[in-house]
Amino acid sequence: SQQRRTHLDLGVCAHIVMEVCEALDYAHRKTDDQLNPLHLIHRDVSPQNIILSYEGQVKLIDFGIAQATLDFNSQIGAIKGKLSYMSPEQAQGHRVDFRSDIFSFGSVLYEMVTGKRPFAGDSSIKLLAAPGPPLRSARADGWAPWLLRVFGSSRLAS
Repeated sequence: SQQRRTHLDLGVCAHIVMEVCEALDYAHRKTDDQLNPLHLIHRDVSPQNIILSYEGQVKLIDFGIAQATLDFNSQIGAIKGKLSYMSPEQAQGHRVDFRSDIFSFGSVLYEMVTGKRPFAGDSSIKLLAAPGPPLRSARADGWAPWLLRVFGSSRLAS
């Protein structure tokens, strides 16, 4: 059966964005007992790992594949996470840092706002090479100016 995709209210999106950014910031700035940065990377920021409670609480869950960058060898060449939301570096098995989580969350944000994944394909090769749809054609209702700035001018042409 066909699934009907709906858009989230931009206010709800803004609330989710704020909460997930705070969670990622906390994880990325986490230190050990001697205050040494752990360089923790979630590596699987995706809609399935963002929980919204009935009370409006937002939780970023499933740090199961998260990894501190102290152990570089186990991270190079190991592709973990959902390909549709991965940064190009992560999808290619390269070493990643906190910026990969930010890229992934940008993909989640795009999907929250437009109801469509920013990258689509029926194979991993097509998925990695596919451009996302332009924002102006992805959602017809009113656009907040901040949203257009978030995604940049390269995605605005229709």
